[in-house]
Amino acid sequence: ARIHLVHAVDYPIYYDESYDPVVVYDIEGEMNEVAEAHMTDFLERMKARAPGLTGEVLPGPPRGVILSQAEALDADLIVMGKHSHGALGRLLGSTTSGVMNHARCEVLSVPLEER
Repeated sequence: ARIHLVHAVDYPIYYDESYDPVVVYDIEGEMNEVAEAHMTDFLERMKARAPGLTGEVLPGPPRGVILSQAEALDADLIVMGKHSHGALGRLLGSTTSGVMNHARCEVLSVPLEER
């Protein structure tokens, strides 16, 4: 099996009183650097156990990034961690729910432990 990790980096967007997008400070570069460092570190630690493991960091909303990568890679299975955000999360929806409802392949949701 081939395993490909995808980390989506979604940038917060702020709007002024005329509903124009506003950049408060350069958070995009910092978020990308942190995500890339985490991905590189994880792949390095895992290379002995999973030699063919690959991964990448992509900008954009997580649901869209995950679904587009699954299509591009012709994935048979998407494995995702799932946070429990309680009633508010169920009301607003979640990334995992969105992927499950729109994926063209199977999706395995793994509950994450809160730390």
